[in-house]
Amino acid sequence: MSFVHKGDNVVEIERQGARGELLFYVAVLPDGPLVVLEDASAMIWLRLSEAPSEDDLVAAIAEDFELAPEDVAEGVHAALASFSEIGLIQLD
Repeated sequence: MSFVHKGDNVVEIERQGARGELLFYVAVLPDGPLVVLEDASAMIWLRLSEAPSEDDLVAAIAEDFELAPEDVAEGVHAALASFSEIGLIQLD
């Protein structure tokens, strides 16, 4: 079980898309990159501050999409790895 923290110097803007969907524009300052998160990745980003661990995050996302945790775990872990690679989060 890893703990997830938003990275240092990360800024975010939350918006509603043209179809009413949740969007986040996220960047690591000062050098970027600017990342647009939508759909499941936006929900994962939203839930990051509420979930103290990856396991809790998987459970929250599963509940949001009315799926079993094992059905979303791989996607959540892949999103976290991607977020970590570009510096948006830190995994402890």
